Amino acid sequence: MEVEFRHRAFDMMSFVIRCAGSATLAYLLALVLQLPHPVWASMSALIVSQENIHATRDSMSGRIIGTLLGALIALIVHRSGLWLNVPLAWQLALAVGICAVIAKGRPTIRVCLWTAPLVLLTSSTDVTPELTALFRTGEVLLGVLIGGVLHFAEASLMTLFKLGRYRHIEEQPALPAKLFEAHQRGVLQHRKDVARDYRGGQADD
Repeated sequence: MEVEFRHRAFDMMSFVIRCAGSATLAYLLALVLQLPHPVWASMSALIVSQENIHATRDSMSGRIIGTLLGALIALIVHRSGLWLNVPLAWQLALAVGICAVIAKGRPTIRVCLWTAPLVLLTSSTDVTPELTALFRTGEVLLGVLIGGVLHFAEASLMTLFKLGRYRHIEEQPALPAKLFEAHQRGVLQHRKDVARDYRGGQADD
């Protein structure tokens, strides 16, 4: 019972530290890169940070695809709307409608539904939709990268020491788990070789 409580405490502590670190680091890097709205970087880092490393991986891929898709659709609709003299409200309806058709049944990429309005509605006379799309995409992808990297680092470290949920094989990230397992087998084999050579040396004496 005490061991189980300790592992749950490790899970809680690592989750809190990872979320706080992801949001803060994404914000600071967005400031360094002079992105106009660092809040989107922090939000994206938190959105992709799931409790399970496999869920985080799926969330990352979905958010990247959805963001790029929403931005691309918004730009295509906007340029077509300018050429055909379509009002912005109709451009918004068309862009969101196309995104909805694509995202139906695909919850991981539903971010495209609000990426398109962000690109269309937050642009101005000073900032073109193309530049807005570049900024929003950059902010989101930065947050996704930070959230994913920190979770992978946390999962790898806890897999190494068999802490929390990562003491179970099914929870462990594939690459670090295989590397640590291979390392442990190598260490065990080395100890066996040393013991065999030591016994062989004693027999010769």
